[in-house]
Amino acid sequence: MLTRRPALKLTLLAILTGLTLPACELLFGDRKYYCGGGHRYVDVEGVELRAYQEPVGASSVTLAAGQRVVANQLQLHLGLQERRYGAVPARGGFVAWADCIEPEYSEQVDSVSIFSRYDYDARHPAGTPLNDIVQVLPWPSAGPPEPGTPPRLLSQVLGQPGSVRGWQAQRLKLTVGPAQAGPQQFRLRYHQTNGEAYVAETPLLTVVP
Repeated sequence: MLTRRPALKLTLLAILTGLTLPACELLFGDRKYYCGGGHRYVDVEGVELRAYQEPVGASSVTLAAGQRVVANQLQLHLGLQERRYGAVPARGGFVAWADCIEPEYSEQVDSVSIFSRYDYDARHPAGTPLNDIVQVLPWPSAGPPEPGTPPRLLSQVLGQPGSVRGWQAQRLKLTVGPAQAGPQQFRLRYHQTNGEAYVAETPLLTVVP
């Protein structure tokens, strides 16, 4: 579910700079590293779901309640609300690459679903999972997909419990528009193997096929 390229880029950066990095947080793609301080573990405490309009050749726009968007320009951004613990003392100044850590998650995720509070189409009445028409978009840092690569649907991503790490930040896109223009409010349900479940919603939008 995750690309290895961000980690490789970070390794190359460390080599090119003499294996020293400033004491800070480094974010590569959807992976965060702590160098010379930070925390060793991460606990998920909530989720968020934001709606964006992504027009071709233009900047993205955060959508607010009541706004209108064409379905093929709509993206849903999933994020986790996290608590970090198990502090690692900072050494100060520049630190070695070996001192950079990628925090571990204490849980596994076993279910991620997207719904709408309104009828979407004939196969997806209100409250029915939309996972079979929701595409999980690759991170731009992963590069363009190979020609002919089929879209990765949300229904295909979680066949069994997996790492929480891949859900720190995900971009989702509906592969088909609604049956007709009208109100849509999307809801995310996120569930972990330890029984914790979290829900988040977008604002109420008008989605046009």
